[in-house]
Amino acid sequence: MFIKKDLSNSNSITVFAEVTNLEKAKAFMSSTSLKDGMKEAGVTSPPSIVFSKSALDYGTLNRSA
Repeated sequence: MFIKKDLSNSNSITVFAEVTNLEKAKAFMSSTSLKDGMKEAGVTSPPSIVFSKSALDYGTLNRSA
């Protein structure tokens, strides 16, 4: 897992996490327990959630750039 904090907005973070089961990850992201936990932690707006694949899944990267 990797977490970064927005330099221009200290209330904004981005979390990168590798998952092995996409359907379970989607279910967790829409779960009541996550929503309750976020509310309890002080989150005031809904998250923006994006699921993506690693570029490594598409073969060798061109590292000469």
